[in-house]
Amino acid sequence: MLSKNIRPIPTEHFGIKDEEELLRKRYLDLMTNEDTRELFRKKNIFWQSVRNFLAKDGFLEVQNPVFEHTPGGADAEPFITHHNALDQDFYMRISLELALKRLLVGGYEKVFEIGRVFRNEGIDRHHLQEFDHMEFYAAYWDLQKGMEFSEKMYREIVKNVADSMITEYEGATIDWSKPFPIVDYFDAFKKETGIDLSGEVSAEDLMKKADELGIKYEKTYGKGRMIDTVYKKTVRQKMIQPCFLVGHPIEVSPLAKKDPANPNKVLRFQVVAGTAELCNAFAELNDPVDQKQRFEDQMKLREAGDAEAQMIDEDFVEALEYGMPPAFGFGFSERFFSFIMNKSVRECVIFPPMKERESVINNKESKIAVAIINNGAKMEPWQKMNAIAHLNAAFAARKGRELFLQDEIITKDEEKIKLNIKHAIMIKEGSSGKELLALVKEAKENGYEVAEFTREMIETTNDKIVVEKTKEKVLNEVEYLGVLVFGNKKEVEKLTEKFPLAK
Repeated sequence: MLSKNIRPIPTEHFGIKDEEELLRKRYLDLMTNEDTRELFRKKNIFWQSVRNFLAKDGFLEVQNPVFEHTPGGADAEPFITHHNALDQDFYMRISLELALKRLLVGGYEKVFEIGRVFRNEGIDRHHLQEFDHMEFYAAYWDLQKGMEFSEKMYREIVKNVADSMITEYEGATIDWSKPFPIVDYFDAFKKETGIDLSGEVSAEDLMKKADELGIKYEKTYGKGRMIDTVYKKTVRQKMIQPCFLVGHPIEVSPLAKKDPANPNKVLRFQVVAGTAELCNAFAELNDPVDQKQRFEDQMKLREAGDAEAQMIDEDFVEALEYGMPPAFGFGFSERFFSFIMNKSVRECVIFPPMKERESVINNKESKIAVAIINNGAKMEPWQKMNAIAHLNAAFAARKGRELFLQDEIITKDEEKIKLNIKHAIMIKEGSSGKELLALVKEAKENGYEVAEFTREMIETTNDKIVVEKTKEKVLNEVEYLGVLVFGNKKEVEKLTEKFPLAK
């Protein structure tokens, strides 16, 4: 190639060794590393194998919208974006499921889609916020037929990609040539934990067991989330060779049909190997009454604080009311490809999302929040803390998720910790309410985000009373107990420099 070159190209031997830099500058990795170029050739083989296998069996490939009014089909927190032309917020899809099942209602019998989905969750070996996903749905298939079809598909994909029926994953040899054994979820759970899920089991019982086993969880978790949390740290850790995990609890499967032989179970399976879940498959729930009830149960979990619980999709329920045929549904993502290649998902994405380099971040506008408490006001210590808390809560509610670099950070053992905001917060002291009022006026004139806390706000929790009492006063009569100013770091520091740090 003849082209203008003003930077030296890294050589294969002395080239870029830092993995983060290789992912950030993937073009240099591809330029100098034949193994990387081969990785993405194999990824193309992977998706073509999936597409050809389904097309050969009469499946119709479709493309559905990425923007949705209601995200559904998975337990995940969605991204939100604003559609300027329609002046509405939309969610970016977290699954392909509900749109494809609407097509079954419309009369198609075999459909599939390979497309990008988006989940606002942490990054680890198996998870990424955006990734390629495949789902197919077949009317009039039962779970058994789906298992037989899926097992054949797995073998064909592995053979085409790895050119062998043996792969390696994290030190384990995985044999794809043998029939996948069936593992009952309830039996395996009882064996590993001593808890029989077919009996009366509460979220509290599962939390107690998690405490015994040293498994971390959120206090807001309901029964279903607790079952899943304990399962992932016990049962799944023993599953190395490919198998079908079947008969999941109804609490963790809001879109699957009940098992007629046991109403506590659903007709569902997952292929699990190397302790990783490599697909999700159901006998699809097509009873609109049952489906709506399950959505309502999920909404109760959301209201209790579970951000990954599913929302009610009224349009989907209405579609079911017109009649959806009994069907089998199956889905997996590019996680399966990364598993075959014995790599993390991020390594197998050609341009993965990366945190910006510190040099780039430092060149961008840096911001700060400064909270100032009126030290001259008559307040108990707890009232000062209360004022600071309210100022920060009001400021965060108005600014929203833009305050976060990302939602969570993940420990080495895959435990999630909620990340704090990316901007500094300082607490300072003022000597009077008038001093704070002057600051508020100047901050507003300069366009900064401002939160305000007055005497009326600490005397009652009834907002209507606060509104009424404030209306009785002119601004100079209002006693300011605290103020928070947010904006450009240098400018806000200059604006508040006369106020000393709180002691």
